Amino acid sequence: MTEAEPVSFSHKALVALSGEAYRIYDEIHSDSPGEPGPWSYHKALHRAALEGRIQSPPPAVLMPNEAATAMEVFGEGDLTAAVNALPPGQFDSLEDRFGLIADWVLIRQRIHLAQGDRRRFLHLVGTAALDAGWQLRRNAEGDYKPDMKALRFPAIESVTKAKPKHTISGLFDLWWQEAKATGRSRKTHDTYRGRWIG
Repeated sequence: MTEAEPVSFSHKALVALSGEAYRIYDEIHSDSPGEPGPWSYHKALHRAALEGRIQSPPPAVLMPNEAATAMEVFGEGDLTAAVNALPPGQFDSLEDRFGLIADWVLIRQRIHLAQGDRRRFLHLVGTAALDAGWQLRRNAEGDYKPDMKALRFPAIESVTKAKPKHTISGLFDLWWQEAKATGRSRKTHDTYRGRWIG
């Protein structure tokens, strides 16, 4: 197999790609968002990671079941006040929190992203996931008004013109080379391979 070159994308294309993170949350939860509380904890961890207020947060998953973790980090009081009480810009937690979702988007779209775009993309994915959390919390409270923030994502077709053609297994192998170097476990490899390649 010839190793494909990583591709660098415009800001617009990265925003379009990050919209996939927003959409997957919406696809999974909009019909049945559950209770508002779990979304509050989920969002608090997202925001704290985006703003560099916490070190080594757990990886974001698509299910809002992080109450225990959030209470351990922020206590049991007001979440907004607890997040705001932590100094911003202390830690770079984007990879820890949003790396798995970013990888999912890239694998789904068959993109080998240039390493120089990785941090910017993680921030965009984190912002999209936070916006999705806000909308799903509103849905859980019975508010189903359209989310105007969802309109900010350009059509994903704007990305397809710029990306080279990759096979899913070839892209997966490229991802694993990079992921292995950052400490991802063999269990993560096997789980991803089972879901995306079969």
